[in-house]
Amino acid sequence: MITKNLKAIIFDMNGVLIDSNTFNANLFREIFGSYSKEAGEKAAYHYLHNGGIPRKKRMELYLREFAGVEPTQEEVQKVLDKFSELLNKRIDEISLKHNVREVLKDKYGSCLLFVSSGALVQDAKRILEAKGILKYFKEVYGSPHSKDKHIVEILEKYGLKNDKVLFIGDSIHDKEAAYKTGVHFIGMITEENTWEGYDIPVLVDIGELMEFSC
Repeated sequence: MITKNLKAIIFDMNGVLIDSNTFNANLFREIFGSYSKEAGEKAAYHYLHNGGIPRKKRMELYLREFAGVEPTQEEVQKVLDKFSELLNKRIDEISLKHNVREVLKDKYGSCLLFVSSGALVQDAKRILEAKGILKYFKEVYGSPHSKDKHIVEILEKYGLKNDKVLFIGDSIHDKEAAYKTGVHFIGMITEENTWEGYDIPVLVDIGELMEFSC
């Protein structure tokens, strides 16, 4: 596991920085439950077991596969707006993961810190600001672009070498984005994903990053 000489750390948001996987699953259940109870349950289950997908793409998938509705631009925007509306009303229910604030304070100024999220950028920033940690990040990236595109842009924009960048995520999609772009990856263990069967370094608590140096 890489523990020193890093230049940048990229964090997934849901499940890594904030404890919001169950919260988000409940929002998807409510939104798609308006089409049918089955659609709501399928959307919630899929979200919990398939993190890292850009939200716009996720909405298109759920509309088509679970709700049986053509994902037109208008229909997709409707469910995206509904998600943002519910998020804004209930943002106080979301909490930071253990030791997140301490890690960000420790790495700020010595490592470039970024967020790569499947959430809409404006929603991600709203959550991070509400939790008082937006100030620690150089930039926040989100939907509709994929995480491998986020990483490529970070590498190019900031002149970073792949082997000096670490991406921390909690889903197979996060892992694939890291491997595709050649950066280091560490899996965050969550209730939904223990990384059993994967030969990768993992974190039980993000506080373990205090041992890493930039």
